[in-house]
Amino acid sequence: MSSIDIFESSKSKTIQIIGPCPFNINLIVDLPTIFIDGGIQHRQRIQDSKTLSVGDGDSNQTQYKLDIPFKKDKSFSDLQGSFQYIPDFVSEINLLGFLGERADHEFSNILELFSLCKQRHNFVAKLEDSIEIFSPGTYHINHNGLISSYTFEDNLVSIEGDIKYPLRQEKITPLSSHGLSNEAHGDVSLEVSKSPLVIFKN
Repeated sequence: MSSIDIFESSKSKTIQIIGPCPFNINLIVDLPTIFIDGGIQHRQRIQDSKTLSVGDGDSNQTQYKLDIPFKKDKSFSDLQGSFQYIPDFVSEINLLGFLGERADHEFSNILELFSLCKQRHNFVAKLEDSIEIFSPGTYHINHNGLISSYTFEDNLVSIEGDIKYPLRQEKITPLSSHGLSNEAHGDVSLEVSKSPLVIFKN
């Protein structure tokens, strides 16, 4: 079996994607994992044999060879290139190692994950413990602190439960500050109706 076949043979609905930047969140060692280029430095920490590594090699300074090498002269990021290997049955991806360095890279990652979520339903992409991007669907989240919600397209959103300013089928317009600095105090229900919703957790 190829590396792709082995990775896709897992029926886990949650996978993790490890990038090249430093992070302080614990890896889940038994989850199927995609390593993005220099993120392969964490390969020895993963117990699950269902792993896949992709990238153009520009940040890989380890002895490991990438399973799927990309051309260096390409018009997409390594992260975007990895999306084609996420099985259709996956409903959650946890991303580590994509924050804390270049702001333009962080913004690009958010845009690419937004585009991925547009293609899915009841699917969430979590960037460490600070940013979550939800495709159209219904969700429950637990958080104590501030949350800010944004969209890049017209959206209808409900945020209810342990929340200071509930929204009930509220229209959220692109690039609006309407969803800035709400306060969550526990269990929150979320319904996203039209396009993905980006939530920053503080």
